Formats: sequence, C-alpha cells, structure tokens
Amino acid sequence: MRSGVRDLLNKSALARLGPAVEREVHEAKARRKRRHAEEVLRETTSRLEGVAANIPGMIFKRIQHGDGTLTYPYISDGVFQLYGYTPQEFKADPTLFSEHVVDDVDGVRKMLSESERLLQPYVYTGLERRKDGTQFWARTSARPRRSAADIIWDGIVLDISDLKRAESQLVQSAKLASLGEMAAGLTHELTQPLSVLTMAVDAAIMMEEEDGTPSVDFLMKQIHTIGEQAARMREMVDHIGAFSRKDDAKAEIFDPAIPIHNAIRFVADLMRMSNVVIEERVPEGIWHVRGYPVQFEQIMVNLLGNAKDAIIARRITESEKVCTGRIAVRLEADSDDQRIRLEVQDDGGGIPGDVVKHIFEPFFTTKPVGKGTGLGLSIVYSLVTSIGGEITAENDGEGALFTIRLPMHTGPLDTDDDSADRS
Repeated sequence: MRSGVRDLLNKSALARLGPAVEREVHEAKARRKRRHAEEVLRETTSRLEGVAANIPGMIFKRIQHGDGTLTYPYISDGVFQLYGYTPQEFKADPTLFSEHVVDDVDGVRKMLSESERLLQPYVYTGLERRKDGTQFWARTSARPRRSAADIIWDGIVLDISDLKRAESQLVQSAKLASLGEMAAGLTHELTQPLSVLTMAVDAAIMMEEEDGTPSVDFLMKQIHTIGEQAARMREMVDHIGAFSRKDDAKAEIFDPAIPIHNAIRFVADLMRMSNVVIEERVPEGIWHVRGYPVQFEQIMVNLLGNAKDAIIARRITESEKVCTGRIAVRLEADSDDQRIRLEVQDDGGGIPGDVVKHIFEPFFTTKPVGKGTGLGLSIVYSLVTSIGGEITAENDGEGALFTIRLPMHTGPLDTDDDSADRS
C-alpha cells in the first residue's frame, strides 16, 4: 500500500517536474537571446558612437515635446569641436542651439516653426558662433517626424567654412566671367545715355553760338535731360557694382521676382545681340523666400546664359543663322502650395540623354574648349541647395527645362535681423 502511494507521488512529481524543466529551458534560451541582443546593441551603439565621434560635425536628436519643453536626448562629442561646448552644456540649456550660437536667431526660429508645422526637412546655412565668440559657416540638416504629441528631429551640423570660401571664390569668378561676356552689351547700354547726354550739351553750346544766351527754359530742359541720363548711368553702374561685389550678406526674406527681373534686365542687351527673346511671367509681390538676393540673381544670370548658349549652338548645328531663339521664364506656386517653382525653358535643342545625369557635376561641360569651365551649373546647384531648395533639369518641347523649387516663406516679412535678441 505504502509502496503504491510512493509510486503515485513520484509519478505526480515527475509530471510536474517536466513542464517546470521545459519552462526553465525556455527561459534560459530567452535569457541567452536577450543577453546576445544586448551585446549586439552595445556593440552597435559603440560603433555608431565611434562613427559619430569621427564625423567632422555634430549629430543630434532634438525633441519638441507636446507640453512645450525642448530637449536634446543625444548630442555627439563633435559639438565640442564645432562650438566649444560639451554635450552636457547643450543638454542643460536646450536654447543654446537656436538662441545663442546662431547668428540669424529670428530666421532659425521661423524655419524651425515651419519645419515643425509642415513636417518638412529643416535645412539652414549661416554663420554661427563658438563659445569663444569666433564665427564659422555651418550647415544644419534635420528631418522631423511626429511621435504622439512630440516632434522629433534627427540631424547633423557640419562646418562648411572651407566650402563657403571656395564657393565664394567660384561665385565671384562666375560673376566676373558673366560681366566679361556681357561687356559688349553693357558698353552699348552705357553708350545710349552718354549719347543723349552729349547731344543735350551740344545743343546748349549750339544755341549759345547761334542765338547768344540760351533761354532759361531751354537750359532747364537740357539740364533735366542730362540729369535723367546721368541717373540712368548711375543706376547701371551701381547694379554692376552690386552684382560683382563679393556677397557676404546674411540670409534675408525677399521677393524672388525682383532678382529675376534684375537678371533679365542685366542680360537684355546680350540677348538682343544674340537674337534671343525672353518671355517672362514673373509677378512681383506675391511670394517670398529666405536666402540671398544677389546669389539668386547670379543663379538666373547663369541659367539665362546657358539657355542662350544652347540656342546659338543649335543655330550653328542646324545652320539657322538668323532664327530667333526664345527663353521662357515662369514663377508660380508649386502644386503643394508650400514652395515656389521657377522654370527657365529654352528652345536650344535640349540636353543629350547621357548628359542629364551629370549636368550639375563640377567641371562637367559639353561646351568647346575655352567656352566653359563646367562650374556654372554646379555653382547654381550649390546655391539653390544651400537655402533648402532643389533644382532639376529635363528635356521639354524643343529644348531644356530647368526647374527650381524653394520653400515658400509664409511668416511675417520683417527682415530686420539685427533687431533680434542676441543675448
């Protein structure tokens, strides 16, 4: 009897022991997998931190919380090399980045607000300050995403001072090259008011020689003519000076139609001499963007010059010496109503299929030796992307179509950056 009871108890214990052993084995496997996953995570984190430490810039995670607070849960050690601050200092005072190190405080506030509102990438290029007060050029790129009530940006800041110096030199060279190419047209443009001015003076002299002292009304009329033509010449000279001057200006809010019209006027004589007509549909006072007006004018001068060269090259190829070329310039809101779209279209025969993908690469050119450096469109690409825009090239109709898209500024038009609180 007792033996039977013991057997029964042993069988019952064994029955319970089996599932317990199975659970223990399962949990042991789970622990091993978890330990392995933790080791892989630690190793991956260590590698990523090593990569981040060797990147010549700063990687960050920025969170705008639903309750209005701002935190930086991750900032790479590169912040010290860039700004002279430690990651701990940035985390302790999250406003350092947007309120103190940047030079254009108001501009950064507005761009971050737009990025948060529209969940669009944040791209800022501008002067920033280190802890010791020295300045450098930086480019910040961050992509926002929503997580519940929070907006999270993952981004990177790079020191582009050397790039900006090189870019400035290239832009300056491109400006001088444009001025050299347009010298004949500018000479003609200045010759007209000079001729009128000379005729007014000659008329006054002839009046004195033939009739004695000229009347006051006659002299006032001639003086008025001289003044008008001198003002016209002054305006042209000032425009040439502003265009050719090295551009160290801060980013500002501007109407893109104004530099577009300036560029069209600037190349007008060269286009007439080349028998090229510019048809423009560029309304003023409707849209605004943030950037550099003089650089935007340089972008337009380059695109118009390239279009003119393509038209002339087509004439030579097709032996059409006297045909009138056409360039269409259009400015309008993009389909998403959050960007503006600028189109420059020509009838110069288009871009060969194998060239389109290389068109914005530095030193790539299809022009004959001595006719182009291959830097014009690469400069255009750099200037457009530096203010958060994009540019594309394609064939359309009888020629090429270049399209620039820029973020539309929808906030206040106050451009007085110096009024911002720099403290």
